[in-house]
Amino acid sequence: MKVLASDYDGTLLVDDIFSNTTLEAIKRWRSHGNSFGIITGRDIRLAKVAIGEHQIPFDFLICNNGCVLYDQHGQELKSSYLPDEIVRQLINNPIIARSPYIILSNKEERYVYDDDYQSARYENLFYTQVLTKEDLKQPNYFYQMDTRFKDAEEMFWAQGVLEEEFGNHIQINPNIVTLDFTPKGVTKLSGLQAYVSLMQISPTDIITVGDGMNDLPMIEYFHGYTMAWAFDRIKEKARAVVSSVEELIHKELNG
Repeated sequence: MKVLASDYDGTLLVDDIFSNTTLEAIKRWRSHGNSFGIITGRDIRLAKVAIGEHQIPFDFLICNNGCVLYDQHGQELKSSYLPDEIVRQLINNPIIARSPYIILSNKEERYVYDDDYQSARYENLFYTQVLTKEDLKQPNYFYQMDTRFKDAEEMFWAQGVLEEEFGNHIQINPNIVTLDFTPKGVTKLSGLQAYVSLMQISPTDIITVGDGMNDLPMIEYFHGYTMAWAFDRIKEKARAVVSSVEELIHKELNG
């Protein structure tokens, strides 16, 4: 049995389209006795939106860049949390203030942080509650904090500056133009390694695919695939470049 762990946004969902041919390829992959899972920066609420909308079959789900592991029934297998004090410091940082939103997610909710809340700012973010500074004084057990920057250049600059101040306390996961903050040492790679250990899967049976910088560690470690539109530095580490997950599955099933 082979285990395919796929990123979602930019890999399964391309230009906001999840194709029927990709869905059929996943079904074909599993019909051969293989396992399929989604490994994403999305929290469980956004992941469930995607899975429900497209009726994606899966055997495992790894959310929040490796923070939370779920089985095929959506039962939590393992999780880790950001330090509350570091979250408070990040929110007050002027670089984070450049982001048009601050999203915080935990087991129960998907929050938007804003002391001066205006709902029009946050259309299509699928948040469930608004948080203020007062709310952050209580323990919250956040898995991840999400931010966005105007382009890749600003994102990489922000990552560098923030890592100097916070790098000993948290993990900063860059994607295309977003920075996602997770507990120290938690990445898609660490989440997938934890799943492999829990399920007693041989690492040689793992196949990974993704398109963003947060996918690079797992692509490099498992010698996985990347997409044609990925950064060159990701392509350099990948086993091969593909134009779709369907193409990857065809390669793996047909040698």
